[in-house]
Amino acid sequence: MEIDYDLLLVATGRRASVDGLNLEAAGVRLDERGYVLTDRRLRTTAPDIWAAGDVHGGYQFTHVAEHEAKHILPQALFRLPVSPSYRVVPWCTFTDPELARVGLNEQEARERGIDYRVWRFAVDRTDRAITEGEDEGFYKILTDRKGRIIGTTIVGPQAGELIHEFILAMERRLKPSHISTAIHVYPTLALGARRAADNYTLQHLVPEWVMNLARRFFGYDTSRSPGKLVTGVGSAP
Repeated sequence: MEIDYDLLLVATGRRASVDGLNLEAAGVRLDERGYVLTDRRLRTTAPDIWAAGDVHGGYQFTHVAEHEAKHILPQALFRLPVSPSYRVVPWCTFTDPELARVGLNEQEARERGIDYRVWRFAVDRTDRAITEGEDEGFYKILTDRKGRIIGTTIVGPQAGELIHEFILAMERRLKPSHISTAIHVYPTLALGARRAADNYTLQHLVPEWVMNLARRFFGYDTSRSPGKLVTGVGSAP
């Protein structure tokens, strides 16, 4: 995908806003980058003081800060030893089109030596996207060798909304077939998620002899399928 533009604003880099808080007097230490030091339960170096959000240098997203705060409250109020999990952290860049992601991408999967598969689906094959005139983008689903979803990238209209189905799937360690068997409302953009998952079901659960019959007697051309399978194990596919 190529996008023409006039100006590009690079707005990266953050630092903890702790000036004037006199944290040293409270016993709260900072690291060499100026972020508040915390343990896995988000406790600082001072008793009964926790830190959530950008200030401790972790994932710098508002939704992650809220996730962390939900784990601090039980500790502060009831002394429950809970700690947040970061196994499934989604994010979205609200450009045009939007870019949303959860889990691994192909490069990260290769670097970890994971035997992965990629299932693609083009947004321009979704009827709602066509009627709205916003049909640029794609779905990309990564699965491990057992078929469980390990990452999803969505580029297109309302990608930040559409990614949530895959967040839940990763939380529950589901396969694309679980999404494929769920009825999705037509015509919606969310139907693209099911169509993307259908490609997994088609190539994993439909016997090859059935596909051969479809090609021979019904003229079904699998080479023109909207999905695309890519494989990789620790190296570029």
